[in-house]
Parts: sequence; structure tokens; C-alpha cells
Amino acid sequence: MESEDIVGAATRKENGWYPVLEFPNGGRLITDIWCESKEHAELEAWEMIEFLPIYPESLNELPKPNQLIDLRLVD
Repeated sequence: MESEDIVGAATRKENGWYPVLEFPNGGRLITDIWCESKEHAELEAWEMIEFLPIYPESLNELPKPNQLIDLRLVD
């Protein structure tokens, strides 16, 4: 999987907006970075995608097909 195949998005939750990485296999990763606006969350998501080539091993691990990973729920 290549980082350019990943789409940056945002999701609204009960207390604000969060960046989302949408993978071509249908998987989604919701980050734990709180943002005040949808635009800010989308910007954060795209910035994270820009850094993925620095850590290529992370592209092979997350997520599985159609899996939702919500980092807000991880301690």
C-alpha cells in the first residue's frame, strides 16, 4: 500500500472533530487528535499522510480490510 492511496478525512464525535485516515481496503483509522473544526481535522489527517513514507512499516500494519480503529478508545 502506498501513502498516496490513503485519503485524509474528518469525523464528528460528541466533543469535537477528529482526523481520519481512510484506506483503499475500506479500513478507517480515527486518530485521538481533538480539533475544533472539520477543516482543522482534515488538515491534520493530510499532514499525517505526508509523514507516512518516513515510517513505511506502518502502512503494512493498519488497518485490516473494512476494520475501524478508533485511537480515542485506546489507553
